[in-house]
Amino acid sequence: MQKLRREPSTSTLEPSISRAVSVALNAYGDQIYSFWPRSSGQSLNQSSGDSNFVSSKVLRADWNCLIDQVIRPFYARLVDLPVWQLYSGNLVKAEEGMFLSQPGSGVGGNLLPATVCAFVKEHYPVFSVPWELVTEIQAVGITVREIKPKMVRDLLRVSSASIVLRSVDTYVDVLEYCLSDIKFLETSDLNEPNTSNSRESYEVGSSSAVSVPNLQRLHGVSTQQNPASSGGDAIEMVTSLGKALFDFGRGVVEDIGRAGSPVAQRNQVSGGISDRMIKIVGELKGLPCPTATNHLTKLGVSEVWVGNKEQQTLMISLASKFIHPKILERPILAEIFSNSTLQSLLKLQSFSLRLLANHMRLLFHENWVNHVFDSNTAPWFSWKNTASSGGEGGPSPEWIRLFWNNFSGSSENLSLFSEWPLIPAFLGRPVLCRIRERHLVFVPPLFTDSNAATGDTESGTIDGDLTAADSDVAVLGSESGLVQPYILAFKVAEKKYPWLFSLLNQCNIPIFDATFIDCAAPCNCFPTPSQSLGQVIASKLVAAKHAGYFPEITSFLASDCDELFTLFASDFSSNGSEYVREEIDVLRDLPIYKTVAGTYTKLDNQDICMISSNTFLKPYDERCLSYTSDSVGNQLLRALGVPELHDQQILVRFGLPRFEEKPQAEQEDILIYLYTNWQDLQQDSSIVEALKETIFVRSSEELSALLFKPKDLFDPGDTLLTSIFSGERKKFPGERFVTDGWLQILRKTGLRTSTEADVVLECAKRVEFIGAECIKSRGVVDDLDRDLFSSKNEVSLEIWLLAETLVKAIFANFAVLYGNNFCNLLGTIACIPAEKGFPNFGGKKGGKRVLCSYSEAIILKDWPLAWSCAPILMKQSVVPPEYSWGALQLRNPPAFSTVVKHLQVTNSSILCLIYRYCYIFK
Repeated sequence: MQKLRREPSTSTLEPSISRAVSVALNAYGDQIYSFWPRSSGQSLNQSSGDSNFVSSKVLRADWNCLIDQVIRPFYARLVDLPVWQLYSGNLVKAEEGMFLSQPGSGVGGNLLPATVCAFVKEHYPVFSVPWELVTEIQAVGITVREIKPKMVRDLLRVSSASIVLRSVDTYVDVLEYCLSDIKFLETSDLNEPNTSNSRESYEVGSSSAVSVPNLQRLHGVSTQQNPASSGGDAIEMVTSLGKALFDFGRGVVEDIGRAGSPVAQRNQVSGGISDRMIKIVGELKGLPCPTATNHLTKLGVSEVWVGNKEQQTLMISLASKFIHPKILERPILAEIFSNSTLQSLLKLQSFSLRLLANHMRLLFHENWVNHVFDSNTAPWFSWKNTASSGGEGGPSPEWIRLFWNNFSGSSENLSLFSEWPLIPAFLGRPVLCRIRERHLVFVPPLFTDSNAATGDTESGTIDGDLTAADSDVAVLGSESGLVQPYILAFKVAEKKYPWLFSLLNQCNIPIFDATFIDCAAPCNCFPTPSQSLGQVIASKLVAAKHAGYFPEITSFLASDCDELFTLFASDFSSNGSEYVREEIDVLRDLPIYKTVAGTYTKLDNQDICMISSNTFLKPYDERCLSYTSDSVGNQLLRALGVPELHDQQILVRFGLPRFEEKPQAEQEDILIYLYTNWQDLQQDSSIVEALKETIFVRSSEELSALLFKPKDLFDPGDTLLTSIFSGERKKFPGERFVTDGWLQILRKTGLRTSTEADVVLECAKRVEFIGAECIKSRGVVDDLDRDLFSSKNEVSLEIWLLAETLVKAIFANFAVLYGNNFCNLLGTIACIPAEKGFPNFGGKKGGKRVLCSYSEAIILKDWPLAWSCAPILMKQSVVPPEYSWGALQLRNPPAFSTVVKHLQVTNSSILCLIYRYCYIFK
């Protein structure tokens, strides 16, 4: 039949029959072996249904007879004939070729990819006959030569030239086949010594047929295929692939020798590794393996990394260090390359976050890496969040997302990347925050409010605003169940608090980029489930303050201040007990508290207060907040330490200070409150002290609008003061304040009386002034030396008696008033009633009435020594106690210069006077 198909002209059949047979054979092509009989019993199964009257037992016996007498002799004869076709097309005897299971035709699961067949047939004489014929040959006792995985492994090791792979898929198929006889049945059994009771998990060079149970499932090859699928075209395709694979199989990355024997390996390995594991290592070492850059590298020679496609994408610039990701897509290969024991012996290293962290500097542009580490104190860096970003601008958005999707999220792993800016956020612009500063990044908490949870707000439906990008992010994180609620939280926050994100940016708090929300969980940026929105904001403010990034904020927009205060006030009323002390204190640094003046202030001093709603006075002061005890923010303000002032406190802090500048109506309210509540107010020393310094008393001068402190005015009940200052209305309180009630208040708060030393001195000066004015009013010059006895030079009797009254009042309280300073000042004031000139004896008129100071006066007994030039204290009532003469500068006897001057005036006998003067001194 083969001969007839190839050379129809040599047929001994009639030409017409020969042509018909030739056409039929050519139509079958390589499937001519389907005409050969089989002992599988298919004919029996087909005929058993047609002959119901013949028993199955008889048919079976007949069929077995047919096998023994016809089919087996048939194959016993054929094995010695050149009727077995190779893939090359040649016909040889059965002993001159080798059998390999062929894709598309075979029995059970013994199916191989076409790429493997193509590779093997290029190096071995492989039959292209159906695999079922192997069973027929073995049944007649003929030994079948089979191609085994170990043979292919040895073939792969032959290559030594380093070339670029042109078909990775083909090489992976071959690699999978050549390692298919290496199996790990139990992980716990890998390092245990082989015993008689343990199962052999690996065998090399077994005499049994090739077994590749996983290949069919990997490549999707069906066990039921059309026989025509293994025709000539398929054979030619396999042949071409085999040639290509053989070409690149000649080269590897390193030029190394053949791997050592298992015995040599065993001598180098620790005693804790089993013999069969050492045997596996011996089979794998030196085997070329494709890298991610489509080159070959020999296992066990240089370090190679193992990672999936995503992990290799993270380290794309180091792809030459990775095995090709398609290797891990095959379960057989993945099991081998993921074995930790084999990895340690073959210099394989699985991808890990520590491996990534150790090579981060090699993954990005050198300029960007230097910028990051030269600015070690900077918490974040500007970043272009676009698809074209990367290069000198740092990682691309795709790399950032891939990084976090492959991150385990443990705090230990986060610390490996603490200095790297890998958290996408927004701070007036897109930025990348260092991982160590992740606690600064704001993510809104999940909203528990029913309306917010369903996405309903006054502005519409939140769900309807989700963008396509948000939907993509939601799909990425749908498995965790966290992403969609936080996308909704961002949308609710933007709708309900459109001012919030920009305000937080002003506080140097970055907002997590919502388009990367699926990355927030691995980097631990999500708030704790129990935190409210206000708590989250406060905690970020505390973090920024501790880190030193919280700026000195002077003002926000007025509308933002009101909104933020309302948010905190409302949140605190519901969750106040959850706030820690630091979170409450940091709110004091925000200028969001509205005052009654319409401005906004911080709570950075102790003067800020609230005013009770039922107080007598409503101060218009920037220290007074505009919130009352019944407002929604009252609970928050109390927690912040803002006191609520009542009437007495308001009076001291706002009513009395700068009283004179307040509107008249407000002044009147304060005075009425003070007068009506004095009985209670006087018990508070702070109120009394404040009143002493308050300018609130109007004087009795009707035309004057000036106000005075109580201590600036005299007590109208003091007769001495009223007599001396009778013409000085501005020295006394006005008509309103002379009532008993007001005088009680004024006296308590400093109204001055004649019992005070400074008031007495002021009285003395007033008397002196009145006396001088009296002399001036008479039109003469006060020159006693020229006109000693002129009555025009004397003061009026009224003034003279007023001075006497003053001196008596002084001596009546002299024990209190006495002091060096007081006496020194009083001794120089001309307020003492005296007579100047020859004294009055025997009822005759003597000298004239004058006002003098103690420093220029003489006592009565010294009148002969200086009566012509010194005033004489004629009345004993104006002579001070002798112990005070020195302090008052009163001389006894008079000064020598005064006596000499007197002699010059009177022309008296000098010797007589000297004798008298000396006598007096004696």
